[in-house]
Amino acid sequence: MQLPSWLNRGHDGANTRRRTTRMLCDRASCNLGEIVDISATGARVVCRRFFRPIEGKPTTLTIDPPVGGPLEIPCVVCWARKHGRYWEAGLAFHTLTPGQARVLGDFVMQSHRARSA
Repeated sequence: MQLPSWLNRGHDGANTRRRTTRMLCDRASCNLGEIVDISATGARVVCRRFFRPIEGKPTTLTIDPPVGGPLEIPCVVCWARKHGRYWEAGLAFHTLTPGQARVLGDFVMQSHRARSA
């Protein structure tokens, strides 16, 4: 089963500590607010709804991909920062399946813009 190319290990500009490449999203909507960037291992979201992220807390990221029903991805809040009235949070995906990765890849390709190094 072949995975989307964005799931391959790579370098995110000069940041070599990441295992996979991050893709910027054009503020794609999700159940927690808006997705800023996303990769095969996690996402950064701006929480503009009634969600206050707590580090270490399990949660679910839900997106509406272009095909099929909603995709629910179990994740854990790795970090959280307050920005004015909103929270920004880093989420880690620990159980992303190849099928979920494909759907997530389609969603990302629909809503991303290229990140220049």
